[in-house]
Amino acid sequence: MKRINISNLKTTKHSGITLIALVITIIVLLILAGVTISVLTGDNGLLTKASNAKSASEIGEEKEIIALSTIQAKAEKYNENLDRGTFQSALDSNSRVENKAEIIEADEESFIIQFEGSKRFYEVDQNGNVELIEATGGKKLTVECKDSNKNVLATKEYTILKNDYSKSVPVIEGYIAEKENISGTITEDTTIEVLYYYEIPETQMVFTGLDSNGSITADSSQIASYMIGDNSGTSGNGLVSAPTVLSVLKIPETHNGKPVQTISGYAFYNCINLVEVNIGNKLTTIEWRAFWVCSGIKKLIIGNKLTSIGQQAFFNCSNLKTVIYNNTTDVIKQIYGCGNWTELQINPDNEKYKVIDNILYSKDGTKLEKVPSGFVGKISILESVTNITSNAFYTCDKLTEVDIGDNLTTIEWRAFWCSGIKKLTLGSGLTNIGTQAFFSCSNLKTVIIDSPTIAANLSAQSSYENLVNYATTVYTKTTPGAYILNNFNVETSDIEGYTKYVKK
Repeated sequence: MKRINISNLKTTKHSGITLIALVITIIVLLILAGVTISVLTGDNGLLTKASNAKSASEIGEEKEIIALSTIQAKAEKYNENLDRGTFQSALDSNSRVENKAEIIEADEESFIIQFEGSKRFYEVDQNGNVELIEATGGKKLTVECKDSNKNVLATKEYTILKNDYSKSVPVIEGYIAEKENISGTITEDTTIEVLYYYEIPETQMVFTGLDSNGSITADSSQIASYMIGDNSGTSGNGLVSAPTVLSVLKIPETHNGKPVQTISGYAFYNCINLVEVNIGNKLTTIEWRAFWVCSGIKKLIIGNKLTSIGQQAFFNCSNLKTVIYNNTTDVIKQIYGCGNWTELQINPDNEKYKVIDNILYSKDGTKLEKVPSGFVGKISILESVTNITSNAFYTCDKLTEVDIGDNLTTIEWRAFWCSGIKKLTLGSGLTNIGTQAFFSCSNLKTVIIDSPTIAANLSAQSSYENLVNYATTVYTKTTPGAYILNNFNVETSDIEGYTKYVKK
């Protein structure tokens, strides 16, 4: 019979229990360790929070250094704009040696500052506003400033810390940038080009003295004002030589201490490289054909003293798009024959005029004064308009349709001298039409007439200044004059309330 050793059995049993307990203890410790690690690490862990708190404290300290340095630099400059040298000196005195603050980039509006120890970047504007930049890695943006002949005028490099950027363009003496700011997105070192226009200096302009009667004089003691140009009638007589690159012309207000008040005829004729003309606030007179065939002009700024524009002064300025009219006279009517002119702007505080949808109206809205000659399509005139003034639509050859309300009573001289108009609706209140009001409206085929006065007096083809001279279809609400009755057939009307007359 086999005997069993009880003591060995007990030992084995206790060993098994101890092993199990050890395993359990290890598991518990691992669980506790995992909890501890989770508490210490992770997005909400103690270590992470401590690190974030430290970073926040450092960022706060760095912002304070920048703010203090801004105050010191402005105080030294008597609150003028910050300049790089003064600002950097203030940063040097306020930042710690182990975390020096350095301006790595500056322009007219802001500074980029790097703290060398923490490797953090901040942007600071001229008002002292500080923003931490979450940098995505430094990229180099190279801006090449060029004239229209691709000559490099200057080069500037920017450090772009984010992918998106917005910068003021460099200022170059004697030139004006096509745009004031540049912006975009880059992910690597990038080079862009910015176009600059040459600003024509006074030394390139021809000045002629005028006495108090406006006559040319070479006697300096008799000169009361100056004229740009020599009044010779030769092309471009206002310049020593025509510019060979795209240029901006700003008329000086004075020359030799006397006002510049006149531009002579043909002074800038065929100066095709002019892109912008600023008349200024002293000039009173632009003589005939002064800017004729200046096909490059895109923008024209009219000052508040101009009272006279000669015939065809801006005729065939085919690329003119925008006119800024800082004036209260009606000289704008002499700007015509510019087939792409579509934008008209005035100062909001103009006491005489207002602009709605690029159309110039009197301040009270009763007169339509001027429509840009490049206007395209249909115009519905304000209901408040009672008068369409002379030359209002002159050479608006892309205009196709005009709808005039019942409050209109008068259409003045040459108001609609435009070949493109095809359809015209005249309200019931119209009674007066001026000389040559519809002269040259060779495509005006459809005329809708609500006015009984106008309808009844259509006695001849040329009645009312060729209103129906080219018409093939006329609609009236009342019995028309003899010309319509004798030369048109009545057909079924497609407009309710009107009789339709179709030319025989």
